[in-house]
Amino acid sequence: MPLDKFVATLREDMRTLERRTMRAIHRTADVGVGVVRAKAPDAFGEIKAGLVANGTAEGAEIRSTAPHSGAVENGRRPGAKMPPIEAIERWVRLRGMQGLDGGDPRMAGMIADVGGRPPRGDVGERSRADTPRRVAFLIARKIAERGIPPTFFMGSSVPALEALFGEILEEEFAKPLG
Repeated sequence: MPLDKFVATLREDMRTLERRTMRAIHRTADVGVGVVRAKAPDAFGEIKAGLVANGTAEGAEIRSTAPHSGAVENGRRPGAKMPPIEAIERWVRLRGMQGLDGGDPRMAGMIADVGGRPPRGDVGERSRADTPRRVAFLIARKIAERGIPPTFFMGSSVPALEALFGEILEEEFAKPLG
């Protein structure tokens, strides 16, 4: 084989390998969303539903579109400002923590712990935590005081994503060149 033909073939093979590498990166991201989703906390599904794979000029990324995913991944330090209560209020409504009006007696301990003071009266009577917004406020205040431990659901997914990428890349490179 003449040298110029060898160089041309080598260049074409390198371009083919680059395309296969990029395809492996994109496939890893597409499949990897499920890997990350399996490690994401349940809460009420916003984080899991918000996980997406996006192609980029350099490859691909897996990211969460949920606005609070950063705080869930990395936690919040104690003493930080209070988080916005709107998302917490939605969570409170979803989980049925509307207070103690005719509610579950198990809620009394949770509300006393969240609010830092015991609810007034019997379980059937109204307490200081009688609305979803108030419960959300108390939770937000407690988060500001105590912080939130990190979950690292995305960071802990990296070893599995690396292994997945290796498997997919091997499949791509096992195909013949030229």
